[in-house]
Amino acid sequence: MDYKVSFVNLDPGCEYLLYSHDFDIRSIITTRDIMIREKMGPNSAMVRAMELMEKRIENIVAGIVKLLGDICLIDTPGQMEIFIFMQLDLKLLKNLKTSVVRLMFSS
Repeated sequence: MDYKVSFVNLDPGCEYLLYSHDFDIRSIITTRDIMIREKMGPNSAMVRAMELMEKRIENIVAGIVKLLGDICLIDTPGQMEIFIFMQLDLKLLKNLKTSVVRLMFSS
């Protein structure tokens, strides 16, 4: 059985990806832009990126949901402490929950 797999990058600090992505947070937020614009170091920029991602969670979820793949692989930031500490993981899953259930039962 063939599955359509979607790839999502949620690491705003990633400089290079080893895979083709279907959704990339860097089209919305990058730590490099934050570092330049807000005169921050990389760690502070990553924390700020997580804050901005939280404010735009609905846009991010909408971008992921419209992929409509059978399987969606989500690549999170390598700095999991920041991603989890700011509870962006829970907010993302909470917002995706309804969509995932809907997609699972729509087939």
